[in-house]
Order: sequence, then C-alpha cells, then structure tokens
Amino acid sequence: MDKDVFRFRQFSVSQSQCAMKVGTDGVLLGAWAQAQGDLLLDIGTGTGLIALMLAQRNGQAEVQAVDIDPAAARQAGDNFALSPWGNRLQAHCADFTAWHTNGMYDEIVSNPPFYQDTLPAATHGRDVARGGSRRFLEGLVGFSLQHLKPQGILEVILPCEVGESFAFDAWVMGLHVQRKTLVRTRPDKPPKRVLLQLGRMPVACDPSELCLLDPDGSRSQAYQQLTADFYL
Repeated sequence: MDKDVFRFRQFSVSQSQCAMKVGTDGVLLGAWAQAQGDLLLDIGTGTGLIALMLAQRNGQAEVQAVDIDPAAARQAGDNFALSPWGNRLQAHCADFTAWHTNGMYDEIVSNPPFYQDTLPAATHGRDVARGGSRRFLEGLVGFSLQHLKPQGILEVILPCEVGESFAFDAWVMGLHVQRKTLVRTRPDKPPKRVLLQLGRMPVACDPSELCLLDPDGSRSQAYQQLTADFYL
C-alpha cells in the first residue's frame, strides 16, 4: 500500500508533496462542517482533503481552496482533478490575507496549522505550516468578516487551549460562536480539540462532546457515524 496515498470511499488523496499530511483533525472538520451553500472555501487546504469532503457532501457547491505553499497547492489541484468533482473544485496558491478574490462565501473552513509543540519541526515545510499561528488566526477572522455572506459561517478545529482565546478574539472582532464540539480521544481523557462554528449573529450555544475511541481502543459509534461516508 502506498503510504503517500490515503484512500477514502469516493476519492483518494496523494500527499507526497505536502508538509502536513492527512490526519484526524482534517477528517473531523470535513465531516462536522455544515457543507451548505453555493460557494465554499477551504483556507490552508494542504492536500485538499477538507475541500474534497465538502464537495462530496454538497453536490451543488463550488468549492475553492487556497494554500500558501506552492507544492501543496499543486498537489491539491491534482487531487481535485482526479476526483469525481473536479469541475467544481479550484486550488489557488496564495497567502489568503493578501489574496485578491471577489468571492463572497457561504462557508469558510480551516484546519489551522496551530501547534503548541516546543520541539522544532522536522522540515522547513512543517515550520512554515506551523509558524505564525496567531497571525494566521487573526487573519482568518478578518478575511471571514470581509468575505462571508451575511449569514455565512466560519468553521475551524483547534487545540482546546487555543480555542477559548480564539473564540474571545473572534467575538471582539465581530464573529460569535454558534456551535461547539469538544473532542476527546478516549472517555477518560480530557478534551484535546474543539470544533467551532462562528457567524455574525449571536446565538445560544450549548457545547456538545465527541469521543473518538471506546475504552478498548476501537472507534466509537459516534465517530463511526460522523465519518461513515468517508473512511473505508
């Protein structure tokens, strides 16, 4: 089996040229996001995984994707072209904060390259992907305020220790948390990730929880249900 190709039910993802490989965070966000509307955008697309998941889930939408890394943007474009939805997917190489787009989006999703690790990344590509985290997040909110339709939403997955400060900063800038899911790996472990949906309208938000694994280490029923359309 080719370790540089990750196969899902309806598409495959080549990742040999991408610093950040296919991982659980991306799959979670792609499955959890609303995937609604006519024009969707994946910021920091990497392999193009989340954009592909959105295109599979929403059979009508045009899905755009942007990444600052030329190699990743090229590989995402290749993955799009080989998918069943290549005519509805577009990959762009750009720093999204300086990207000239006239698009007004129903939904923006991002799996931000945010890490608290103190060890240096193994490659320059991973350094770039992991660096500038706070600037990335501030830019993400600012871009979303400019390019979301009035009822549009921003969805992200973050480490829990980052999610709270991000939600506060977003609120100060004008985006409110509308949906929130805390993610545990096991029932006896504290949440490690948080999925957030933000929009301009403040709404009551009762956080939910998702546990990925049962005590025996097998995928939980909730995780299986969430990702049933994707994992083989």
